[in-house]
Amino acid sequence: YAVPGEFLLKDEGLFKDLKMQGAEFINHGYKLHTHYNIDNKTYVSTHFYNDYTELQIEDDIKRGHDIISNLFGEKPIGFRAPHFGTIQSIKKKNLINKILKNLNYKFSSSATPIESYWNLPIYKYRNGITEFPLTGSFDRPHIILDSWNFIYAKKRYFNKSDYLKQIIKIKEYFNAKKTNILINIYVDPSHLINWNDFFESIILLQDFENINYSDILKIIR
Repeated sequence: YAVPGEFLLKDEGLFKDLKMQGAEFINHGYKLHTHYNIDNKTYVSTHFYNDYTELQIEDDIKRGHDIISNLFGEKPIGFRAPHFGTIQSIKKKNLINKILKNLNYKFSSSATPIESYWNLPIYKYRNGITEFPLTGSFDRPHIILDSWNFIYAKKRYFNKSDYLKQIIKIKEYFNAKKTNILINIYVDPSHLINWNDFFESIILLQDFENINYSDILKIIR
């Protein structure tokens, strides 16, 4: 789970229970970075690292780190930047990885699918941080398989019902190739109400191994 620190504090008991069940929590910064517009019933994104100063980015990462450490009694080793797809500046990306290294982090999952094409499906930055890029859609590999792109994005290439179709295409293609792959997808839980296609997708993927990022690190070393 990638949960902003402010949100973790809203229901500490719930998140502690998830942790006890084996969930892995990665630092997702401190500030809540969306709010729900009641009038038009849509989510609005806020708090973009691309617009932050270096000190603001460092403060948000460190505050998120401290909340997870205090809540669960162990320090996080992974990070996902809020609105990571909007962080285009190489300078900002290098700054984030420098902060993560200073906090003894082992991995990040903040790269868009296209970055895996000129690197690798899993790769390391120069400072040793391992990156797990997000998986792209089958028909448009640069489009992340996340709930935002299929439901709320202003410029949408897919409809809500296309999610299951994309998962089916990915599974059928790689099953035919008999190739091991890492499918790295995420959704916002608040988007899942009445989205049956998503739950059908998860059922379809049940014969795949469900694994945490930190466990993958043990395998690839």
